[in-house]
Amino acid sequence: MTTAHVLMLVLVVVTSAGSAEAGAASSSAWHDYAQNTSLDLEPAAISDAPVIVAITITNLTERSVVITWSTDLASDSQVQFGLTSDYGNVASDAPLVISHRVVIEGLNPGSTYFFCVLSQEAGGGLTSSTGYQFTTSGDIRAPVITEVSATSDTPYSAWILWRTSEGCSSQVAYGLTPAMGKTSHLDNRLVVMHTVRLIGLAPATTYHFRVFGEDATGNSATSPTAVITTRSASDSDDGPGGGNAGGGADSNGSCNSGALSLLMVMALFCGFNLRRGTPVPTAGAARPCCAGSPANR
Repeated sequence: MTTAHVLMLVLVVVTSAGSAEAGAASSSAWHDYAQNTSLDLEPAAISDAPVIVAITITNLTERSVVITWSTDLASDSQVQFGLTSDYGNVASDAPLVISHRVVIEGLNPGSTYFFCVLSQEAGGGLTSSTGYQFTTSGDIRAPVITEVSATSDTPYSAWILWRTSEGCSSQVAYGLTPAMGKTSHLDNRLVVMHTVRLIGLAPATTYHFRVFGEDATGNSATSPTAVITTRSASDSDDGPGGGNAGGGADSNGSCNSGALSLLMVMALFCGFNLRRGTPVPTAGAARPCCAGSPANR
């Protein structure tokens, strides 16, 4: 064998050994990678968000409303609502359904509410609608008080009369100063022509008073403060309890309008100065009530 043949044989052996070692190293490296790498071979759960359609506002009243909608997937029912677009309140129903209905109660009458609906299915997919609004029904207008009149029929009593634009309760606050301090009996009858008699007053004394009332839905109104001066004791022989013609006084010194004659009511409301009574002017033109009165001739 020549020297050239020997060298070639050595080169082949060395090359084969190197290839074997490289293959072994590569196999070992792959084994280490496989041992130290976590492969998530489980398929990821896919959650579909429900589609919200047909949002409807029904049964809208002064204090409640019903919101309904539908979804393509069974999901819960939520309504976020409030007096601003920030909402702040939630009404919900937990069962997973495709036809949704949420009742909202305890609302304010005559108020505008903002709301959106949300539905979440069992896998966590959540959908929220855009914002909507509704306005509850109800009378939110305060009554208008007009034609306030006052007359002292005896040194110890006075009649207060007024009109309102709608049926209201009747009450008078009165006293020796603008702070008043006393109130008449509250008459809860809803009327538009009001009469309250104050008794137990002092003769020849100026009293401050104002009238107020509340309508059927709780809207209230109060008149400006006015004054009435009682008659002098020398003008009448009636004692402190005199002039109470058929009307019984209540515990705080007033009685209701049952004792007032029809003639006195008509006279006061038509602007007559009856027994030194002083009509109290109010803002705006007075409403004529007696076609034959001097004011209308």
